[in-house]
Amino acid sequence: MPSRFVYRYPNTLFTAYQGMLYTTLLLCPFSLQAQQVVLKPNSVVSKATIFRPGTYTLEDRDLPMLVVRGQNFTLDLRNVRIRGAYHNRGIGIYIVHSHNITIRHANVAGCLYGILIENCRSIRILDSDLSHNGCPKVGTIIDESGNQPQDQWGAGILVRNSAYCSISNSIAQYAWDGIDLVRSQNCILTNCALSYNNNWGIHLWQASHNIIRNNRAIWCTTGAGQLYQALGGWSTLDSAGICLEHASSNNLVEGNDFRFGGDGIFVRANEGPLVPGHTVPPRFSSDNNCFRNNDCSFSPNNAIEVDLVANTIIEQNNCSNSNYGLWLGYSRNTKVRGNECINDTTRAVEIENGQNILLEGNVFGFDVPKQDTPLVYLRQNGRDSVPSGPYHITGNLFYGARTPLKLLNTQADLFHNFFCLPSQFSVVSPTSYIEADPLSHYQNRDPVVYSEDDRATLPPLPYKLQVGKPLLLSNLHLRLPLVVPVVELNGIPLWVKAYRKDHLKLEIPTDFWDRPHASSAELRLFDGYGWSHIARIAVDYPASTSDIQTVMPNPMHPGDIVTLEGRHLGRGRLRVNGKIVWPIAHTESSIRFQLPYTILTSRGLNLLLERQGEYLTPPLSLFVEVLPQNVPHLIEVRFEPKTLHVGELLKVTFVLKNNLPVAAPLMQAPKPGFVYNENQSWQQAGYEEEAGTLELAVTSDHPGDLPPGLWPYRFGFGQATLPAHQTLEVKGFIRVQTPGTHLYRAGLVVAGERFIDDGVFPTQITVLP
Repeated sequence: MPSRFVYRYPNTLFTAYQGMLYTTLLLCPFSLQAQQVVLKPNSVVSKATIFRPGTYTLEDRDLPMLVVRGQNFTLDLRNVRIRGAYHNRGIGIYIVHSHNITIRHANVAGCLYGILIENCRSIRILDSDLSHNGCPKVGTIIDESGNQPQDQWGAGILVRNSAYCSISNSIAQYAWDGIDLVRSQNCILTNCALSYNNNWGIHLWQASHNIIRNNRAIWCTTGAGQLYQALGGWSTLDSAGICLEHASSNNLVEGNDFRFGGDGIFVRANEGPLVPGHTVPPRFSSDNNCFRNNDCSFSPNNAIEVDLVANTIIEQNNCSNSNYGLWLGYSRNTKVRGNECINDTTRAVEIENGQNILLEGNVFGFDVPKQDTPLVYLRQNGRDSVPSGPYHITGNLFYGARTPLKLLNTQADLFHNFFCLPSQFSVVSPTSYIEADPLSHYQNRDPVVYSEDDRATLPPLPYKLQVGKPLLLSNLHLRLPLVVPVVELNGIPLWVKAYRKDHLKLEIPTDFWDRPHASSAELRLFDGYGWSHIARIAVDYPASTSDIQTVMPNPMHPGDIVTLEGRHLGRGRLRVNGKIVWPIAHTESSIRFQLPYTILTSRGLNLLLERQGEYLTPPLSLFVEVLPQNVPHLIEVRFEPKTLHVGELLKVTFVLKNNLPVAAPLMQAPKPGFVYNENQSWQQAGYEEEAGTLELAVTSDHPGDLPPGLWPYRFGFGQATLPAHQTLEVKGFIRVQTPGTHLYRAGLVVAGERFIDDGVFPTQITVLP
């Protein structure tokens, strides 16, 4: 082999190779210019390379722009931008069969995947922006069984069949997923921004022994990037800040911000039981995971959902202001410690058929006392023989509920729990605050039962709160130091980052949740026995950020003139529920716009200011109240004839009146006169909903083989709008197939949202053989 040797001097590299001497002055500008490479589709690099700065467009639908192979080098892509010409196609950077490579400052958008790492070890992604990459079209059918990795729909980064990779200080937002780990082990994700994705911020599929720490994945909800779905009652399906499934075990998920997700944390086990006929254990169970000190609040579903799996640790998480704080159906050997579940709409915790579960040192509470809603409900659901219990419930604080705990066919051992009952609810007997059916067996040892007071003490407070920076409270004088105190800002429980004796470290998010950026806020503390007085404290926001400080009116009504006031509002466009709204007036300090009259149902609104796809303000949650008399309604529906034979047509005649002061938007197809077979749904007929338009719906108590709740028969109007205060008659047909007497009913639906008229004009129809 030819000899090779290198002499190094401060500014010169001498290389002798095959007897020839080459001299290169490393600091020579002409030499540096010669080393710059123009990036072309499917470029392959296997060593450190300097690319010419600029924007490179990936024109090929199926090729990567850059392929990285090799080992032991760093690729710095500063000032290099890769853009896909065909959204949802192509790969920006493909790293394959490589080891010990660092990628810095990658910037990829418009591809299916920003970066794909495959069959690699020890790859590091640092300081990169992989936002605005792949996302499937609205209406795409997604396999939710979990038996496939779902790694074909797009993400900022996909790590597949790899190990010991790390991703830090990077951004992967506005896509289907932020980061996917598929069949990958011992990876580390830290300090990444993974918010506003349409499915999952982070997804693990057969990915174990990974560390997910200090990331931010908020507002990850299913849909077309419309954040208002979580607020307006739309289905968020199985979206989440993070989802673990299909044998993703022994992972540590710690210190992450998962607020406003479909779920905050979701451990999914949809693949059926391991042993037929037995509900647990499931196939490919994701066991032995630890979820510690995450903020999972403001989920419209579950702050944390862990179903069917075993040996999960859930500790020190904020699970407040959600529908359920914790939903742990069929969980086994689960430890739930030190969590806060405050002001959850339905209840703090519900577990069906859970086994050997520890609840220790948690705070479960309602700020507004509830008489008929248990905070914690532990039950055997009656669907199978899996028992409910035993539960070990010790050292928890319950407040704000007449019945803190409800048991149904459940075994539980309670020891030294604190029951702070609202003063308006009297305690009839030592056990009257626990509701249990005759099949339940429990012991309640050494309980502490008392009424709430107002004598808690606030510690010294800073002069001003800094948004995005921790709030430190010391010199606490707590009457119940065994559990974490609740500190609320404007009624929102703050995320407790650390609690040590008389010191608290709390998080105030940079987005100030979904609230206007008021110049001051109200702070109070609950110490286990009662609330402190309210202290008003100034709030300081970063000077350069756009922020909306006031919204008037709120709640509002269709057609209202809405005024926003704040700072730096002239930089971007206003979006309401994902749609651009053109203002009446727009300055740096205020925006005025008119709500459309065509908001047809009372709902949450999501309002934000954006520029070039980036959100300049956090999403604000508003509410629009729609009075029933001011919207379109079905005023008549006729099902004819009342008696007919199998194979004959049932005619449905709808009469719609538009009560709006403007034209109502209508779905046009299926056109009037369309004929359904009884076993045929509108999806099977090939029709798609047009979001926000009115459509007609019919179901019965036996619509063939279809579920009644599907409302399988949908009809359009054959025209795009109905003028104000006008009526319209539409006919459609259903070919009946099932003999018997069936109850048919009609509905008027705002497509993609909810019913205006639900189950109206019920009519008995007799079908003869």
